[in-house]
Amino acid sequence: MSRTETRLHSINLNRFRSVMAKIIATAEPLPLASLSPMRLYFADKDLREIDMKNIVKCLGALLSGTTDFTGPTGPPATIHPLHAFMPPFLISCWMKVGVVNSTLTCLTFMIVLCIMLNSQR
Repeated sequence: MSRTETRLHSINLNRFRSVMAKIIATAEPLPLASLSPMRLYFADKDLREIDMKNIVKCLGALLSGTTDFTGPTGPPATIHPLHAFMPPFLISCWMKVGVVNSTLTCLTFMIVLCIMLNSQR
């Protein structure tokens, strides 16, 4: 991987981690319109300027509420993990492996999720 690709990968991974951490850390599921303004208080300029909608809409396999941001007739859809085991799993993995291996953690989680979804069919 070139230096530029490595830098972009690192930036994208930090953005993904930041968005997922915000979603997992909220006490109750919130709509995108409530999650996005919270980013204005981040110290890191790059993390402050993330367009959460672009990241969240790609996470439909992991999160609920990723396609209906406005709500058809009622309140906006809340964004939350599809499976109850996801937050504790990611938190424990991030605590154990740290930042260096967080890519592996995310990939492992996605594999576990795919296995679970396929076994339910």
